[in-house]
Amino acid sequence: MNEEDPFVYPKQYTKEEWKVLKQREAQKRYRDKKRGGPPQPRGGKREGAGRKSSGVVKDKRTIPIFLDLTRIQVLLLVDKGNGILSRGVQALVEEHL
Repeated sequence: MNEEDPFVYPKQYTKEEWKVLKQREAQKRYRDKKRGGPPQPRGGKREGAGRKSSGVVKDKRTIPIFLDLTRIQVLLLVDKGNGILSRGVQALVEEHL
């Protein structure tokens, strides 16, 4: 196939490759059935089980960001936010907008 061909054709598998793919799919279905369903995003099927999520946005109007701040910058922002860093950052943004 040359680069000017606008059509993309799926890969043609040999019988052996096809057999391996089908076997892997069957193993995955068996594992999922044995474990009670597909893997959960942080583990644990029961309520409250597994690793706790970090940084999940509760309010859809906010966007989580990461900043590299020096200790002095952090202290100034905490002071500006009355002891809460995120409020200090928010106050600084609102002040300069």
